[in-house]
Amino acid sequence: MLILTLFYLFVGLTTAFDASSKIEDVHRETPELKGCSPTLSLPPMVLPELKSRLVDMVKIRNRACQTVETSKRNADRANLLFRFFGMITILLSVLLPFISTLETSWKSRVMSAMAVLIALATGLNAFFDFQNTWAKSRVAQYKLRYEIVDWEQSISKALRHQNSNEAITEAEDATRILTKAWKEGVLDRAHQYFEDVESAQTKALSSSP
Repeated sequence: MLILTLFYLFVGLTTAFDASSKIEDVHRETPELKGCSPTLSLPPMVLPELKSRLVDMVKIRNRACQTVETSKRNADRANLLFRFFGMITILLSVLLPFISTLETSWKSRVMSAMAVLIALATGLNAFFDFQNTWAKSRVAQYKLRYEIVDWEQSISKALRHQNSNEAITEAEDATRILTKAWKEGVLDRAHQYFEDVESAQTKALSSSP
């Protein structure tokens, strides 16, 4: 019985964390942002007209970087809680049948406590929907992260232009695209928050007697 319990425990934990591990592997393979420093490293010869306009453009990039960091923190926290409560649920669910076979005086009390913990972990995971929050926050992080990388590449290309009009046009176009992506990310995060609140309220009402 003990060997069978350990086997089911291993299979359950492996299955539970396989999907999230694959997504986190993708997360580690995405291009890293270059620190989001308050200023850009400019080459020695930069067109004065472009240099003066880069100040506001860099501010927009920095705001986008802050949104990326916020999405990253939300995703990391939700992923940690999803794994934690999932592990508790699987661990106790597998051990409960094994405990029931024991002939001890404390068996009923332990089984009752384990049942309560299983219900609590399952309920919290479903109520706060940590898996969905983790997935949405990670996708938002990826999307805006790539937009910032594209912006930096476009700005680097614009800095090499000899024609000031072409340089300014390319930099402004790139910044316009980044601004749109950043605003969409902020709106999506706000929409997700209110959607989660509404979902939590619905679940609370449906579970009430």
